[in-house]
Parts: sequence; structure tokens; C-alpha cells
Amino acid sequence: MPNTFFLNDCLPAHPANGVNVVKLFRDMVTGYRDMHKNTALGLAQCWVTSDTVDKVMLCGVTLKYLVGQLKNERDLYIYALRLTTGSNPLCYEEAQLAGDAELSLPFLCDGCNAHNLLVAKKLNMMAATLPVDTALCVNRLDLVYINPTTEDAMTYQIDNWYTGNTAAIVSLLTPPMPAKKDTWNYLLRLLGQHGKVHWSKSFKADWDMLGQQVQELIISRFQDALNGGLLFPANGNNMNIVKPDQKDRASKVHELRQKGTGFRVYFECDADAMYLVLYGSKTIHHGENQEADFRIAKTIAARLRQGID
Repeated sequence: MPNTFFLNDCLPAHPANGVNVVKLFRDMVTGYRDMHKNTALGLAQCWVTSDTVDKVMLCGVTLKYLVGQLKNERDLYIYALRLTTGSNPLCYEEAQLAGDAELSLPFLCDGCNAHNLLVAKKLNMMAATLPVDTALCVNRLDLVYINPTTEDAMTYQIDNWYTGNTAAIVSLLTPPMPAKKDTWNYLLRLLGQHGKVHWSKSFKADWDMLGQQVQELIISRFQDALNGGLLFPANGNNMNIVKPDQKDRASKVHELRQKGTGFRVYFECDADAMYLVLYGSKTIHHGENQEADFRIAKTIAARLRQGID
């Protein structure tokens, strides 16, 4: 089952002055699109809503209105439509939650009726929340019912994404790091979700000589590159993570890098294939310098593409 977000409707009808609801909604759509590029997270294609876009009210305006404010950004607008109109309103089968007496209790979240959030929680969804109030900017939202007779409190918590905690949600949904001997297979699984993975004997030999800490750093950096949309195909939109060959503009070789640790992984990456070619660092070169390493990597990659290593 995909990891599904319910668009939280427990919001103040009139947020504080200065809160730009349209901008916050735009940030949510953009943020989800970026997360969705990472297929390892298993995100659903769309958000679940409490009703159709013309009836869902968020901070005094309809969801349809918020989506419409993105029309000037065609690609983002189309994506927002897919997110919000591709899902059915929040519903559940009687067989799933039949007889659940808690659904009849007046649970609250930040003072608002939290019935829909409670249903989403019970259906193993998470919340996607417009961060219009600091009380909503938390990793988990409290859904609370207080018995009016006994004053006893009953509380549920639902995982909550509000764009400001994207890293926490990515960490929550990212598969755990495997045991020490399986880091190689983990890397192949991570990249293999996007295309076929090829590697040179040289790269594999260097990988086997690395300590687990460096291996995990490389895996983490590839995850950063996937999250940033820098792979499949490779691009240099963030050269702090993925840097193309600066001397040979025709080369498809890129460098996965992390300035602090200084490691470098030379690779080529098409829309449907990854070629892991060479490992290096600030002090480890296969040629005289980094420029030579790029040239060597280009030669090895060409041989890999021909099935030669």
C-alpha cells in the first residue's frame, strides 16, 4: 500500500494577519512533488480529501480556489490538479471500521473537529497540513477527546507533514539501513528502483575497501540526489551534490560529492540506467588530478555501455 496523506482540514477559518495561505499551499504542492520523485518513499499519487475540491474549505477559501491560484505556473498547476482531483473524498468501508464507537466521539485537533483526521489515522494515513498556525507545525498532531463526565482524556496521534519538517517525514518513510554486509545491495536496491544499475570492477573493488561509515555516507548522498531530482537523468541543478564534468561539456560523466568528507563517486546516469564508474576523494586519484579522473571515468563508462569491463 502506498503511503497516503490526508489533506488536513482542521485549520483556523481566519489565520493571523500576514499569513499567505496561497503561498503556503504552493509550497506544499512543490514540496510533495519533490518528495514524490523519491520512489523509495512509496508516496501515493494524490492526497485524500474530506470532500470534492469545490467543497473543501481551508482557511476560509475552497481547495479549488487555492489550486486555481497556481494557473500561472502551468506544470505546478497540472500537478496540483492531479494531487487534489485524482483522489476520492475521505471515506472508509464499513467492514474496515465497523462498530468503532470512537468515531462517534467529538475528538478535537487544535480546537477543531478532528473526525476526519481520526478516520485517516485509523486507516494508517498521515496528515498534510498547511502551516498557518504554530500549533500545527509539529511532527505529530494530537487528536483529543475529553470525557465530559469523568474528564478523562483519550488521545491519538497522527504523523504530520507541514513542509517545514520534510526531512523528518523522509527519514520516517525511508527504509532502514541494512546490516553492515548488505550496504552494497542496499545501494543497488535504492538506485535500481529508477533504472538498471551497472558498475565497473574498479568501483566495486574500491567500495569493498571502504569502511561502512563512508559507504553509508555515499548511500545517503545518493538519497539526497534522488530527493533533489538530480538523477535519472543526471543533471547539475545542485552542484553541491551532483557536479558535471567542467572541462568536457560533451561528457555525460557526473560526480557525486560531499565537500565535508571529500569523497567523489564518478558515474553516468540516463533516464533509465545508472553506471557506477569510479571512486575517488580529495587525496585519492586514479590519474594525476581530478580532471584526469573525469577522463578515466568517461573511458570506463563507454566500455560499460558496450558490456566491456
